[in-house]
Amino acid sequence: MSNSSNQPRLAILFLDTDKHVSPFEPLMVIDLFPEVHILLYSNVEPEDVQRIVQDAMFPRGPRGIKYTKMFIGGYDVEKVEKIVEIVKKTMFPPFEFAVIVDPRGSNTTAAAAVAKMYQLSMKHGFGDFKNKKVVILAGTGPVGFAAAVMFSLEGASVYVTSRSIEKAKVIADRVNKEVGLNVVEGIKAHTQEEICEGIEEADLILASGAAGIRLLSLETLKKCGKKVK
Repeated sequence: MSNSSNQPRLAILFLDTDKHVSPFEPLMVIDLFPEVHILLYSNVEPEDVQRIVQDAMFPRGPRGIKYTKMFIGGYDVEKVEKIVEIVKKTMFPPFEFAVIVDPRGSNTTAAAAVAKMYQLSMKHGFGDFKNKKVVILAGTGPVGFAAAVMFSLEGASVYVTSRSIEKAKVIADRVNKEVGLNVVEGIKAHTQEEICEGIEEADLILASGAAGIRLLSLETLKKCGKKVK
């Protein structure tokens, strides 16, 4: 349990809603903390969580729990959110450990993308996001959802696109509920013609689809992105 300095060993529990725990974050942690002990839980359902958390709270005592962490991930953002709420309700002082929430890297990826877009917007004289029209292509996944939340909180009007208008509207409603505003709209944008129509008045465009998929051609951007640079 302890190293040579009698300090409890760092332990991180990875809870994942997917069939297989993503190796991405555990591998990063191993490089950052070579002495870490990792426990992996896959296919985690909300009803499993209270017992896992309680079993992690007590064995190391109030001192040792400071060296226990939990990472919650998975593609199902709604399920991840339910799990997070259960974790928060289950813990109590002094048996509380740090919890990191990043479903399929969506929060960190979205944060990096939004930060980069802010940097570029300022560089090109657009200013901040307030009152800007932001279009998020393929925005119904975890990254698009997280980015839409961030843009909304910064004062932008956000348009989330999908091949399915129904799916786009569902995500838009979820974001609006999350931020307590009514600034996100879902639109259908499957073909280049539909994408062209969707970005015509956009100040900023973020493509948040799967890796290797080109959502917006340069030709369409030049033709239809009248306000972007």
